Amino acid sequence: MTLSVSVVIPALNEARYIEACLKSVLTQEVDGALEVIVVDGDSTDETATIARRMGAQVIANPKRSI
Repeated sequence: MTLSVSVVIPALNEARYIEACLKSVLTQEVDGALEVIVVDGDSTDETATIARRMGAQVIANPKRSI
């Protein structure tokens, strides 16, 4: 049986670190499909751009006031 693995990474203004984080995830050996999703909390830096460039799916999830 082949399994799929989804990795969800919440992020907010993580341009400085997102590339290293994604490299770490993407170099893991997985039997089956590996899906990487970055949930971006309305970053004002290049977090989403970097994540997309590295092949992650990016979902925008704007911050909400409570």
